[in-house]
Amino acid sequence: MREHGIALVSVLFGLVAVLSLASALFFSVFVDVQASSNAAAGEVALYAADAGIARLEAELDPAFDFSRELAWAGGGIPFGSIAGFPAPPRTYRVQVEASGADLLATAEGTGPRGARRRVRATFRRDVSFRPRAALIFAAGATSSELAGTIVIEPPSEPHATAVGGETRAEVAWLRSIPSLAGARTIGSTGLAAAARDLLPTAATTLPGPEIAGTWGDAASGASVRIVGPAEVVGDATIAGCVVVDGPLTVSGRLEVDGLLLATGGVSIAGEVTVRGAAFVAGDLRMAPTALFRVSSAADALDLADAAAGGRLPRVARRIAWRELW
Repeated sequence: MREHGIALVSVLFGLVAVLSLASALFFSVFVDVQASSNAAAGEVALYAADAGIARLEAELDPAFDFSRELAWAGGGIPFGSIAGFPAPPRTYRVQVEASGADLLATAEGTGPRGARRRVRATFRRDVSFRPRAALIFAAGATSSELAGTIVIEPPSEPHATAVGGETRAEVAWLRSIPSLAGARTIGSTGLAAAARDLLPTAATTLPGPEIAGTWGDAASGASVRIVGPAEVVGDATIAGCVVVDGPLTVSGRLEVDGLLLATGGVSIAGEVTVRGAAFVAGDLRMAPTALFRVSSAADALDLADAAAGGRLPRVARRIAWRELW
């Protein structure tokens, strides 16, 4: 009997030991699973926060500063205080504030299990005015007649193109023209807003209806407003920044060393030569004898920007990113 009792006690101790080991193993696995789940939820929250930064980056149209973004209600980007990514519990919220001349964006993302992560990014405008294309067609631009010749020399800057449209609609009809088959969609350029802002500040106003003469030079660019409808009947040479606020007809020769902002459409029977960049809104019409030549040049763009008081739009770029928690 004593031996049987000792065996029973030994078995009980063995069972307790096995149960203890099993409990410890179960607890260890449970803790590991929980930790893995929390880590995965944290990664989801981090991705959501970074998605908010990416969404903000897509909202940053070219401009000369961040005043538009800093005027957003409550410092939040315009799609609401909290956005689903794609739906709760995965969400993000982005707030912006000024940091000197830069834009500081803080995004908080949420994920499953109540996970939260916060990241911060800094955006800065380019120092120089460099449009994404040499010849730019604004949203809604059309061409009812394009029988003349267009010659484009592309920019030397990376990611820039010879001909660009702000939306796919312009690029669709541009690509139907053999000489413009390489047109690309470049998104908003901010040039339409820049043209509106420059109208009341132009140093020289040419009332039309006939334009001829010389304004500005390579050493000192001019800020010129042409009041449309206007027609270039002889030779007109402008160095700097030119804003046309109505229909422009060129039956003679127009030479621009800088930036041409034609916001009311252009009809060309003669010759237009732009060294720098050209922005066309409205309807572009070209007679069979017409020549439209655009060549990108950094010094001409700098001349135009100086003439415009440094207020031409710059691209915003992300220069810093870090995880806060």
